[in-house]
Amino acid sequence: MSVITLGRGGPARGRRKACMGAHPLSARAALVILTLAGWLNACNDGTSLGRTRPKVSAEGIAAPGYAVTDFATGFDNSGSIGPIGLAFDASGNLFVGDAASGFLYKFGPAGGIASRSTQVNATPIDGFPLGLAFGKDGSLFLARPFSSEVAQLDASTGTIIRTVASVTGTVAGLATDPLSGDLFVSSAFLVPPLYRISNFASGPGTVTVYASIAVDGIAFGQDGTLFAAVEGGGVAKITATNSPTPGAVSIIDTPFGSGDGIALSATPGTPFLYINRNDGIITKIDVTTTPPTFTDIFSGGSRGDFAAVGPDGCLYATQTDRVIKVSNADGTCLPPPLGPLVPTTPPPPLPPVANAGGPYAANEGAAVAFNGSGSSDAGGLALTYSWDFGDGSPAATGATPTHTYADNRSTPYTVTLTVTNAGSLSNVASTTATISNVAPSVSPISGATIVAGQSFISSGSFADPGQDTWTATVSYGDGSGTQALALSGKTFQLSHLYGTAGTYSVTVTVTDDDGAPGVGQATVIVRSAQPQQALQALITTIRNLVTSGLLSAGNGNALSAKLQAAISELNVGNNIDAVNELKAFINQVNALMRAGRLPAGEGQNLIDAANQLIRVINTP
Repeated sequence: MSVITLGRGGPARGRRKACMGAHPLSARAALVILTLAGWLNACNDGTSLGRTRPKVSAEGIAAPGYAVTDFATGFDNSGSIGPIGLAFDASGNLFVGDAASGFLYKFGPAGGIASRSTQVNATPIDGFPLGLAFGKDGSLFLARPFSSEVAQLDASTGTIIRTVASVTGTVAGLATDPLSGDLFVSSAFLVPPLYRISNFASGPGTVTVYASIAVDGIAFGQDGTLFAAVEGGGVAKITATNSPTPGAVSIIDTPFGSGDGIALSATPGTPFLYINRNDGIITKIDVTTTPPTFTDIFSGGSRGDFAAVGPDGCLYATQTDRVIKVSNADGTCLPPPLGPLVPTTPPPPLPPVANAGGPYAANEGAAVAFNGSGSSDAGGLALTYSWDFGDGSPAATGATPTHTYADNRSTPYTVTLTVTNAGSLSNVASTTATISNVAPSVSPISGATIVAGQSFISSGSFADPGQDTWTATVSYGDGSGTQALALSGKTFQLSHLYGTAGTYSVTVTVTDDDGAPGVGQATVIVRSAQPQQALQALITTIRNLVTSGLLSAGNGNALSAKLQAAISELNVGNNIDAVNELKAFINQVNALMRAGRLPAGEGQNLIDAANQLIRVINTP
């Protein structure tokens, strides 16, 4: 590819510019005169055509391997200017704008004659209609140079629905970006710049300068690269909207200065393109060679202007009073040497591509960082994100949210990401989050040093990040066995009377609903004591039972009184009377247990301690 800037020659453009320069008129007035007087005849330079209605046929010659036929004929023309704007709808109908008459025509796949049966609008469109293009949503748009605007048309009536955007200067060529769906419009009179129109779906669009270059016919490649016929000669290759440097221009040199409509190869990299020339020639440009190779596939025609590629892959090009169809010699269009070509009608808008990342894994109760930044939109449209984490929690937004699962599950959670672009198109992707159980963790339990006959009193707690249920047991290590332990939330209370001296290990086990245990331990040292000390420790145990609400104050006082009496008897050496007081104590404890006024477990502990004291007292 030769990438240099050409001079500003070209016979058709030269005559146009010279003509306008010779008349002290505004650009718009000059163009009106040129149109009414036969476009080039206003200059009367001896080479321009007068106001006629020539019988132009497909008298041109197709190069070997190609065929040219009339597709639509009979258009009004100024002797030079007739049909210019071309656009295919999604059904394969070709819409043609006749700049000379202001009428819009619609032709089916078989083509036809420009007549009332193919005419769409009853009243001509003013403003000298030029470029036509369908948007990705199927809307039809028109460039109106005299009104300096791009308008939306009703494709069924040809009437103007609204002004999409107004620009400084005039407009000519029109094309839809296959990536963003934005409209691109060149300036009439072949002056800079090339405009981009965005955000026009529901109101006036935003107009920005995309490239400061004077171009005429424009066409997009499948990758979004824009090609444009340069004023004076050459073809501009302009980087796509998703390029790191959008709007960067390089020039393909051409040996002619009359290029206009463009059609592009559908092969990645765009190895070739066609250009419809004002001098009645269609040229194929092979850019895989250095310098590019130029082959005229059609010559001897009339004035060529814009071009389009149909859904059949054939090339459709305007001439002075008709639209011709270019195919391979056998009538096919998709294979070489003609094809494959990029259809002019933009593909329907593509939904974004959702990428939820993952799979993810974490423990219950731990924050999981999700990442949907791998999602994309071919048109570069902004995306919104909605996450469903599969656990019934509210949806989250943003590309990279975090979420904490309250509990594990036997199977992974299904995580669903929905991404929606600015065109309201959505796509969904799913992944999984495997959440593992975490066993309870029992906090350290405080031990104690007590004397035989005294109760060990303590409390404890545990932690578990999961939303579980738990059960607990305790073993006091003195042969009394493992017993259930009541839980209050994530706390518990310990109470056990030790009657024999020794060192004991207290073990608390908390188990979650997944069967995972957590263990905590404490050490209790029980020292030997004189009977009086043991009896005093037992009195302390009774007070603790009263404080905890397991025994009434009155009953507690009565029991303590018997123990205090036993201490008094021991202090004066009356062991038999002390034992009798303890036996009375045991009888009263049994009575309270039978009456339901003292829990059986606590009562039995008191009885065991009293019996142990009796044995000690009775031992010589």
